[in-house]
Amino acid sequence: MSAPGPGPYPYPPPPAYPPPVRRRGALVVGLVVGLVVGAGAVGLTWTLVGGGEADAGAPADAAAACAILDRNGSADLLETEDETPLRRFGAAVELAALAAGQDDRYRPLDEALQEARALLVERFESGEEFEAAVAKAKELCADL
Repeated sequence: MSAPGPGPYPYPPPPAYPPPVRRRGALVVGLVVGLVVGAGAVGLTWTLVGGGEADAGAPADAAAACAILDRNGSADLLETEDETPLRRFGAAVELAALAAGQDDRYRPLDEALQEARALLVERFESGEEFEAAVAKAKELCADL
């Protein structure tokens, strides 16, 4: 019988270390804190920039329609290659319709702009009748 020897390896086997402990609690807390801080920053920015006016209602919609009409001027919407004035006019028509749907005080403004829109769609021209309808809408805007 032979004496027990060191075995097939000249060195003792390495010690067994426990598996590393994964600490996810700190990661979760960091993500939650980042989310809260980020949401707060977005909310503060939105409030400071004016995002809180989204629910201003019919008066804000009518005022926006009138501002677009003033910005558009009296340029012939169909004679220019730039379609920006035509798009702005369409936005003013839609805003006036939205305001009239919320408050009947804005119904005359909506009707004037709907008349102008109908002239553009039916005749595909922006002549004297169109200009008269837009002028009527601008007069109504002055009374707001």
